[in-house]
Amino acid sequence: MPSPAQIKRFRQQRKESASRRPGVRLGLGCATFLSLFLVLAGITSTFAYIQLIRDLPSLETPPGLLEPPDGLLLQPTRLYDRTGAHVLLTL
Repeated sequence: MPSPAQIKRFRQQRKESASRRPGVRLGLGCATFLSLFLVLAGITSTFAYIQLIRDLPSLETPPGLLEPPDGLLLQPTRLYDRTGAHVLLTL
């Protein structure tokens, strides 16, 4: 078992070595912050992607809306006003 003097010397040496390299703590802090930021950015972008594609039609729907020989739309595209009550344009 180490003596109290050896323990004191060990602690003092550890303090001195830590004081000689002050950038190590800063570097570890920055690396931790960057890692957390990247994880949160990945999670956020995943949820944003899910929100964007949630209302898209399935892949089986568009071929049913096209006329087979020409590929023209069977139903016209209608643009409504912001209330959704009046048709502004039919394409």
